[in-house]
Amino acid sequence: MNTKLEIKGLEELRAALKKLPADLQREAAVIVQAQAEQMAVDVQGQYPAATGNLRSHVQVVLGGDAVGGVSARVLSTALTRDGRHLANIYEKGTPPRQWKNGKGTGRMPATKVFIPIAQLRRRVMVAALVDAVERAGLTVTTSTA
Repeated sequence: MNTKLEIKGLEELRAALKKLPADLQREAAVIVQAQAEQMAVDVQGQYPAATGNLRSHVQVVLGGDAVGGVSARVLSTALTRDGRHLANIYEKGTPPRQWKNGKGTGRMPATKVFIPIAQLRRRVMVAALVDAVERAGLTVTTSTA
């Protein structure tokens, strides 16, 4: 889809060019943050409520850079008693385990939650960012190279 931005006159062009990046940065920041927040909510909703440890340790960390870049990371910071990342264990599962006394506890099956939700939210975010850029008058193309 080719989208064109029509501006009449040099002054209007200069004004639009000065305004476009700031507008896009603000809109992009809103889109990125909204998708990160929604991902956190989605992940929390899929984690078990039994202890609440996984759910209560999902957080969004926002970032950016000096040229207006925006980023967001969704983290699950819950740890086991021995300091291992609980979300990693929950996602990947474990081999058969046993207590110190030798009694077996079985294996914990993998429960794919975080990555599939991250992939979905990233697709939604990219589509919204492309839409924002195209509405601003730019053309977005993709390549596989």
